[in-house]
Amino acid sequence: YLAARGERTNGNPYFVRLAVPMASLEQGLHVFDTGLGLAVLVVVCLQALVCWKIARRLSAPLSTLSDTAAAIAGGDVALRAHFQAKSEIDALARSVNRITESLAESKTQAGRERAEFTATLQSMRDGLIATDLQQRILLINRAGGTLMEIDIDGVRGKALWEVIKDEATLKTAAGVLASGERAVFSTGPRRGRHLEITISPLLDQERRAGLVIVIRDATQSVQYQELRKEFVANVSHELRTPLTLIRGFVETLQDGAVEQPAKAHEFLAIIDKHVRQLTNLVDDLLEISRLESRAGLPRRAS
Repeated sequence: YLAARGERTNGNPYFVRLAVPMASLEQGLHVFDTGLGLAVLVVVCLQALVCWKIARRLSAPLSTLSDTAAAIAGGDVALRAHFQAKSEIDALARSVNRITESLAESKTQAGRERAEFTATLQSMRDGLIATDLQQRILLINRAGGTLMEIDIDGVRGKALWEVIKDEATLKTAAGVLASGERAVFSTGPRRGRHLEITISPLLDQERRAGLVIVIRDATQSVQYQELRKEFVANVSHELRTPLTLIRGFVETLQDGAVEQPAKAHEFLAIIDKHVRQLTNLVDDLLEISRLESRAGLPRRAS
């Protein structure tokens, strides 16, 4: 019900009363509530769609950047993140790209240095073997395999005693690993080859991390020393014979043969002959000494 009061022109009041059925009012309110609910639902859906699009626009670059970072962490430094929008994400992408370029340069430099190290290692005439604290082989060059009679293919990671059968080398390696003191020893001949082996502790930031074994072919040096001994023995014999003869003839001359001209001249001729031989021998020794001082000749093993 609704009642309203009014006044006539003469000042007398009047009343207007209106009434509608409750069912009709409730039906109208129901229609209004339904429309309002639909409107709210539409607005919420529109807002959710807008928020989803905004979130997708923001999360897609982050997802791409995350995938790129994961790929870079996996070692693919050729990837780059690119975004057109001038935003914080674009700045982050540029930072990631700079880091990636730095990693790529470092990787290239490391690869170049590794290649140079490998080439240098493999071109060494001396053998080189490096192990860890458990005497597992970390690296070995071709010379090391040749000198120690090892097939270097597939030996990395194996224990030293599995690939080297020389008892002196294994015993010395164990001693160096225990004491931390450098050791030098010779072994051979093995198939006509003499080896000089140096075993030193491998240091990592002033801490022992394994062993470094350097193998040098000392065959020429040993043969050279043997030749020197033989040569010295021969020279001693060659010097003793003429000196003995010279001394004998000098004593003969001193005992009176100098008074016999014919004998004296014969003895002096023999003495002169042997003096010439000694002179030639000394000249040969000086020439050998001069040649020995030249570079490139085998030296005595230390």
